[in-house]
Amino acid sequence: MLEIVNTQNVSLYHIFAAHFMFGYALEACISLEEAIKGIGFD
Repeated sequence: MLEIVNTQNVSLYHIFAAHFMFGYALEACISLEEAIKGIGFD
């Protein structure tokens, strides 16, 4: 029973970590895109 709970916790952790990293990368891309547009308009 404990092993099943640990496995589920690891799976949820990996899903959360992947989601967090994807969100961070997406934010970075949007910020970079806006910065490039800002430089272009300047």
